Amino acid sequence: MIAFNPEQPALNIPDVNTQLDKIELPDNFLFNCGARGDYDQVFSQIDGGKTASTEIDK
Repeated sequence: MIAFNPEQPALNIPDVNTQLDKIELPDNFLFNCGARGDYDQVFSQIDGGKTASTEIDK
């Protein structure tokens, strides 16, 4: 996980920087589809145009 002020881009990744307006909204984040783990269900929901919910371990 990485956190930064979306008004001051911290990454030189065009796919991320074009979506910074989305992470300014409450309870939103960008998810790397290349992430390791069992995320097939999340990807299916997103690809189907649905909202995906998740929990983050603190």
